[in-house]
Amino acid sequence: MKKVLVTAFEPFLDHVSNSSMAVLNRLTDDKDIKTFLLPVSYKKARFGLIDAIDKLKPDYILALGMAYGAKAIRVEKLGINYQYSKVLDNDGVLKLGEKIDLGLDAIFTKFDENEILKMLEEHHIKAELSLSAGGYVCNTVYYTALEGTSGKSLFIHLPEEREDFSLDMMEEAVKRVIDYLKNVEITL
Repeated sequence: MKKVLVTAFEPFLDHVSNSSMAVLNRLTDDKDIKTFLLPVSYKKARFGLIDAIDKLKPDYILALGMAYGAKAIRVEKLGINYQYSKVLDNDGVLKLGEKIDLGLDAIFTKFDENEILKMLEEHHIKAELSLSAGGYVCNTVYYTALEGTSGKSLFIHLPEEREDFSLDMMEEAVKRVIDYLKNVEITL
C-alpha cells in the first residue's frame, strides 16, 4: 500500500479559519496516511515540506489549500517555479515575481486529473480543472511537492466552508482522492 502525505494550511490574511486545515483535522494518521499542517509562509512552508518529505518518504503527496470564492473544488494541473502575490504571507513577506529555486519552470502532476475529476463528479462533488495553483504559498508548496516526488503529487484547492460546500462534502472528496492515490499505479 502506498504512503500518502496530506498537507494543509493554517488560516491566512483576515480569515479566521481555513477549510483545508479543517479537513486535515478530520483525517487520522495511520500507517498509510500522514498529515502535516503548514504555515502560510513561503519559506517555512517550503522548507517544512522538504523536511517532511525527507523524514516520511511518502510515495505521494496530496496538498490541500483554500481558494476563497471558489465555486468548486479545483484540481491543479501543475506547479510553476514562480512566486507572485499582492498580499503578504503570514510572516509579512511579499513576493512580486521571483523563482522558487533554480529548477524547472513548471512541473506537471503525474496523476490523471481528468480521472480524478470524473470520480468526484460521479459522487456529485462539484470539481473543476485549474491549470496552476497561482503564485501564492499554495503554488510554492505544490511546486516543492512535485519537485520532491518527481511529479507524484497533487494539489487541490477547496472552497471556503459554506452552505453548498460543507466540511463533510470536502472531507468526502479528499478521502476519495486519497483512496485513488493509494490505489493508482503511476508509470513514469
